[in-house]
Amino acid sequence: MDAKAIINLGLGKIGSSRVASISPPSSPLERHCAAGYSQWRDSELTKRRWVFSRSFQLLTENTGVTPAQGYDKVYDLPADCLRPIRDKHSTWIVAGKQIHAVSAVMLEFTKRVPEADFDPLFIDALAARCAQETVEFATQSNTKTVNVNQLYDDAIKKAGQANALIIGSEDGTHARELDDWELGRMGIATDG
Repeated sequence: MDAKAIINLGLGKIGSSRVASISPPSSPLERHCAAGYSQWRDSELTKRRWVFSRSFQLLTENTGVTPAQGYDKVYDLPADCLRPIRDKHSTWIVAGKQIHAVSAVMLEFTKRVPEADFDPLFIDALAARCAQETVEFATQSNTKTVNVNQLYDDAIKKAGQANALIIGSEDGTHARELDDWELGRMGIATDG
């Protein structure tokens, strides 16, 4: 399913006319949807820990940047990282688009995933979000807002019930620095 189809799914929830194209957009509704869709998608991916957008990556050190005081290494966040998952026991910090750490970091993060890889329950939630964002613009009525908000809440609830979301705190061992033994097992040379 592509962005236009997801938007049209949302527009159908509010009884609105469909968009013919968002690339390039020609009508005011198409321009509204084209301008907002990327933000709505990334926001929905970032708000919750969706199972399908969970990713892990051993970060590569950026030796061209000086680490913050108290840290030895700097790593760039992956280009498709929307949100790093940092548990309370991590000793690394995020500074802008970089991580400052004492040793190597295996990062868990929320990944920007292409539409073709979306979970069907996420598509329902994103379509409901598109409906929320377009309801007044498309229908010139604010009375449908309550119904659309309920549709969105129901979509999130169903995703949680189907285990499409990672429920719970981020206090586990999600993203952490690796010790020399772990690095050795992975075939990565250490200075120590």
